[in-house]
Amino acid sequence: MKAALRERWLLWLLLVGVCLPLSLSLGDTPGLSSPPAALSGLWIGLLVGVLLTYTRFSGWGATAYSLTLGFAAAAQAAGRVLPPFSAWVLPLGMDRLTWLNLRVTAFAVRLVGWWADLRAESVPDRGLWTFLAAWGLWCLAVWLTWWVLRRQNAYAALLPLGLVLIFQIVRQGQSPNLLWAFGLAALALIAHCAFLRQADDWQQRGLDTLSEFTDWTLGAAAALVLLAGLARLTPLVATPQGWDQIRDFFNPPPAPSAAWQSLPAQAAQALTPIRLEAIGQPPPQDEGVVLWVRLSDPPPPPPAAGTAAQPPRRYWRSAVYDTYTGQGWLPLADAPSSAAPSPATPALPPDRTALTQEVELAVPSSGDLFAANDPVQVLSGAAALQPLADGSGQLLRGSARQYTVLSHTLQLDATQLRFAGNRYPPEIQARYLQLPPSLPRRVVNLASQLAAQDPPFPYDRVLRVQTYLRAFPYTLDTPPPAPTQDAVDYYLFDARAGFCSYAASAMAVLLRAEGIPARVVSGYAMGQYDFERGAYRVPASAAHAWVEVYFPGYGWVEFEPTAGFPAPVYPEPPSANRQPSPTPRPQSAAQTQRGAWGWLLGFVLLGAAAVFAALRRWRTPPDRSPAAQAARLYAALRRELSVAGVDLPPHLTPWETLRRAEPHLQSYPRLAAALRLAVQVYIHAAYRRTPPSAAAVRAARRAWGMAWAQRLRLRLRRWRKRAA
Repeated sequence: MKAALRERWLLWLLLVGVCLPLSLSLGDTPGLSSPPAALSGLWIGLLVGVLLTYTRFSGWGATAYSLTLGFAAAAQAAGRVLPPFSAWVLPLGMDRLTWLNLRVTAFAVRLVGWWADLRAESVPDRGLWTFLAAWGLWCLAVWLTWWVLRRQNAYAALLPLGLVLIFQIVRQGQSPNLLWAFGLAALALIAHCAFLRQADDWQQRGLDTLSEFTDWTLGAAAALVLLAGLARLTPLVATPQGWDQIRDFFNPPPAPSAAWQSLPAQAAQALTPIRLEAIGQPPPQDEGVVLWVRLSDPPPPPPAAGTAAQPPRRYWRSAVYDTYTGQGWLPLADAPSSAAPSPATPALPPDRTALTQEVELAVPSSGDLFAANDPVQVLSGAAALQPLADGSGQLLRGSARQYTVLSHTLQLDATQLRFAGNRYPPEIQARYLQLPPSLPRRVVNLASQLAAQDPPFPYDRVLRVQTYLRAFPYTLDTPPPAPTQDAVDYYLFDARAGFCSYAASAMAVLLRAEGIPARVVSGYAMGQYDFERGAYRVPASAAHAWVEVYFPGYGWVEFEPTAGFPAPVYPEPPSANRQPSPTPRPQSAAQTQRGAWGWLLGFVLLGAAAVFAALRRWRTPPDRSPAAQAARLYAALRRELSVAGVDLPPHLTPWETLRRAEPHLQSYPRLAAALRLAVQVYIHAAYRRTPPSAAAVRAARRAWGMAWAQRLRLRLRRWRKRAA
């Protein structure tokens, strides 16, 4: 094995070299939802192809195994069926299996949707192209390595790769430099494969070989690269435009002034929380302070306290959204102003706690101020409470730079929320179960799958959706959806990663699809506590969007579906005084659950079969000497003829085998000629002191392969006789 590594490292390096231009070309493809995920099929397929050449797989066996494994890899690239590697470090429990089952079911729903979109000739989900690209690149990589390492035929290996690269460059209008780089690497690979074939032939015939072939090939590749570099530099030194580029390289333009550099930081400190009218704009990342908030809550323990109890996490809410349009949300209207004054000292309801907030704004507000849910009284400052149109709460409005507000925040446990019931007021149902008619069906199907995994309590179903969405990676690099694509559908089935506005919108829509009132709100996260100032420092980068879910008797409760932000904790009490009285689930949900587990079981069995097949076939590389190849060809020939009905006992010599088989092959001249060549090279390998030449063995194998049609006819005749 070590000798093989020493001999093959340059060949593997050239394989990477011919794949690299295609990788760079596909990295700029706008039609893919995730180009890096698609490119993973190319590089992982290259590795798997190299490993396949060191197994006992035949060509057809390697093809079937590679296609199956490539399908699984493409499913992971497009659908992220498996969790990140870090998640598997934790113990594998039923929750993890249930979560995996949901991901597999979601991808199965997505596959069905792709098929329907293809039949309708309209594919809004770009994940389909990522899936097909990853699978196709996998097949290209395995084809390349198989033909180079097993067959030593670089021409057949490079042809599909070159055609795909040419198509990509012409279609995207890219620079032809990538094609030049591919051509140079391809020439070096062709030369190296030719030299390896010649060296193998010399070694089999006992002739001296060139021991420095690696240095020779490396020198040839370096010469090709040098010639390509000179050809690329020629336009720079031979044209005025080239000298201008050289001059600009050594004399860069002056840096912008200090006043200009300070403008972005100043602008980023404005009070601009996330707007959700059009989903896709990432939150600002400036660290300039926008709010200072001093609370009546006890301060958090200092960092040296370790795992001491932390105070509750708070959100500073400023806007409420109730109508989902498919591309964004419409804000909830305010109620008409009422002449009745608000009570001076509102009564504190049960299950709530009073929270006083002293807020200082770093910059002027546009009218929307910030307070924890639910503000009930303004204690100081030029601010006023504005009731919402549905009567479900109040917002804070005004132009104050400093103000003090009192909020009645919820203090609940899981049992209270679990037994809150589902008797929602009609006005809440009418407004907060709204969904657009254009919502894709697979989003509703995913909501049903998530709801089918839990008892029929709304709280447990809310937690299931929150847990499912918190497994999505948090990233600010997610591109916005297409203008005609539903934003939630894009996030759940295409992007599979994003920021808070995507996650909050997805959770609200999934809950509404299951009849649970939910809404999206925006503002700022809690921020970091400043021990010197005794207040929370809230930067512009804390702009955030989250979800509020309605529970009868308690009102709107906060939930956090975005990974990277701590979720509100509603603890489980040590004992529950009330007993559950669940409403029986319909039979269709149970059937859906069994079908979902069936998908997971199928994927597990398929993966186990693939691993078992690989382990069964894996061993040391087979002997590829001409004598060994002649013996394997003769053994395969005897097996083929025996299956076709020709009686060939094991004690027959090669010539006796030929004489007994020839009467059965009178109607198959090509097959008879292939049999004679195979017997001749086997006799040469078995009974002569010098092995047969590699060319003679290749000729016998080629003749046997060209006779595939007559071999099939002979076998079909045998089957017809048995059937008769």
